[in-house]
Amino acid sequence: MKPSKRDPSPAPKGKPAAAPAATELPAWLFPFFLVLVLVACYAKAIGFGFVNFDDDALIYENPMVRNANWPLVWSAQWGTADYKPITYWCWMALWKMGGGSPWPFHLLNVVLHATNTVLAFVLLRRVVRQNGVTDRLSIWTAFFTSLLFALHPFRVESVAWSVELKDVLYGCFYLSGLLCCWNAFSGGKSRAVWWALAALFFPLSVLSKSMGITYPGAVFLLWLAHRGGAARLSGAFSGFASKSAAWALALLGLLA
Repeated sequence: MKPSKRDPSPAPKGKPAAAPAATELPAWLFPFFLVLVLVACYAKAIGFGFVNFDDDALIYENPMVRNANWPLVWSAQWGTADYKPITYWCWMALWKMGGGSPWPFHLLNVVLHATNTVLAFVLLRRVVRQNGVTDRLSIWTAFFTSLLFALHPFRVESVAWSVELKDVLYGCFYLSGLLCCWNAFSGGKSRAVWWALAALFFPLSVLSKSMGITYPGAVFLLWLAHRGGAARLSGAFSGFASKSAAWALALLGLLA
């Protein structure tokens, strides 16, 4: 007598089968696509020249930049409203590198803006996911917000204008510091290291552009977001409205 073959038990009712993981796009593809689109839009700027508005006084007619007087940077601007020695050091290095050609200035602007876009994507994804949004929605929220940040007309001046290196440079230090703060908030054995890096990025940001002075306030807001402040703020809504509120908060934080 042959043993009877039992039919496999049916799937439990009421629960739809989960979609296979293979249908989801890999996370690394999102920042890769952001950089690809950004380079396609801004690559032409690398071939641009200097303009006779601020570029002349600050870069190509400035003896401090042309002669690479590194120590003079600290004292020459001291007491002025636009103190940015790190930006001047970068201009000096770029002038030496290109022999006075404008292409290194524009190239660095594009590279830094691409870096800032990726940093914004990583930070936004973590902030949105921390505040009660699913991983899938958080990655798409971070992607579209970062894409708008990358291509928004407000950012064109910062990339295409040589003298606006200060904007993308301070932004790179600023976003890097905020990401370090987020890692420090999350705890772990490397918490002290993350705090040390976050403290280092603050003066680097301020010495690149005075707008970096807002860094401590941004850290406080980030701390509130890490504790679920954005989720509680959007808790007055429900469903799609709540998710839209989280997206709007992220967008406001980037474009403000």
